[in-house]
Amino acid sequence: LLFCLFSGCLLPFQPAMTMHTQKVVQRVLIKFYPEQLKQPKVGVNQYLRTLLNKYNQDMQGVPLSYRKIKVDKTCSRIFDDSPVTFLQTKVTFSVFKPKKGDVLTGTVNKCTSDHVGFLVHSQFNATVAANTLPSHVRFDLSNGTFFDTKAKQQVFELGQEAELVVQRVEFAGHGSLVLVCTLKGMPKPLEHPTSTQHADSSSSSSEGGDEDKSEEGTQGSGDDDDESEEGSEEESEQEGSSSSSDEDADDSE
Repeated sequence: LLFCLFSGCLLPFQPAMTMHTQKVVQRVLIKFYPEQLKQPKVGVNQYLRTLLNKYNQDMQGVPLSYRKIKVDKTCSRIFDDSPVTFLQTKVTFSVFKPKKGDVLTGTVNKCTSDHVGFLVHSQFNATVAANTLPSHVRFDLSNGTFFDTKAKQQVFELGQEAELVVQRVEFAGHGSLVLVCTLKGMPKPLEHPTSTQHADSSSSSSEGGDEDKSEEGTQGSGDDDDESEEGSEEESEQEGSSSSSDEDADDSE
């Protein structure tokens, strides 16, 4: 009777859906061990999570998340003397199912002389062969990157994004897949805010230095004015002393 509680229940679901992700309702035979019968919901989640992020032949794609579990029958099956019980369910999965001609956005994560590696949705590997790139894009052996001879700049820097066209889907071991793609457009240039900030800071520092120099110049001119005033006072005192000595000499005569 505990298994009836799963009918129509909602479980953790990843809300991020893309145009290349489809909703698939799949029949799943869930097996329970004796220790999981006390907490059947925990057992269901534990089993279904083992199906995620791996290619599934029945779904023809990679299940990313699941949402709804519906029990087909109100009782489970026990075979002979096996301690494992089986429960037939219908589960709604969110499945990543790319096909030929799909346009995906990938982020550069690797560059070699024969291909450029990308990450799609921060999870799936994609590759673009070097011989499919435009003729003006060449690999520079000196620094291990690609260089655009037409735009006179380096391309395919780590972190750059580019639009990819899926040509075929290849399956590797352990349920992983690789998307073999071609390039739809040149990657978007990366923004480097640190360099602009450095330029702003250097300009502000130079402006500050110029202001300091101007202040020092004004202070120096102020000192010169003080010295000139002191010299004029001394000259006036000398003139006064000379005039007073001349008057004394006239009086003595």
